[in-house]
Amino acid sequence: MLTAWFCLMKRKLYFAMLVHLSLFPPAVLCAGSPPSDCPGQTEIIFREDFQSCVIGQTNRPGYWTTSTEGPGKNIRWEVASMGALEPVMVLLARGDHPWRGEWRSEPIDLSSSGDAEISIEVYSDIYSKPDDNCYVHLFYQTDTGDPVVWFSQTGDIYPRQTFVRKSSPLIDGKSLTVIIRVSTELAMGEEYLFRDIRVTGTRPDPTPVPEE
Repeated sequence: MLTAWFCLMKRKLYFAMLVHLSLFPPAVLCAGSPPSDCPGQTEIIFREDFQSCVIGQTNRPGYWTTSTEGPGKNIRWEVASMGALEPVMVLLARGDHPWRGEWRSEPIDLSSSGDAEISIEVYSDIYSKPDDNCYVHLFYQTDTGDPVVWFSQTGDIYPRQTFVRKSSPLIDGKSLTVIIRVSTELAMGEEYLFRDIRVTGTRPDPTPVPEE
């Protein structure tokens, strides 16, 4: 009797383990582990959603800076609030033409990650005709190379007046700088907005130790 009871308990434990593994597949179990234990998992290397910034902020030491070129007193290239009841902090780009603004991240370390990808949410409200003087260009710069444009748009980004996520191709390198360049024509209304700027990468598989 004792042997039969023991076998029954062992069989129940076995089936309980099978149910547990079916509910939590290996990828999910690994996702809850420390990153160093999860090669091949995607991780956020850099993120700026501007929620910890204040209205009017134009740089964040150690994270990003802005600069502007061109005359005019109506240039705005700064953190702003969008929404009255539930404010959402965004990066606002607005100025009279000829004007150009640039947002630039500090160099981002990619040495421990591979296959980096940039993603940025972009919003546009452009209505001047023609709109040739209004544009947004998204660049990446790796190591000491020249900036490479991976998204370019003249005028509105459709669907307009809503945030659209743009993602770069996969990027390799030891260091990465994200660059946004913008020009608008009517400082009192036309604008581009940015939020949730991310760089993600894949934690590489550990290098196998050669057999002796």
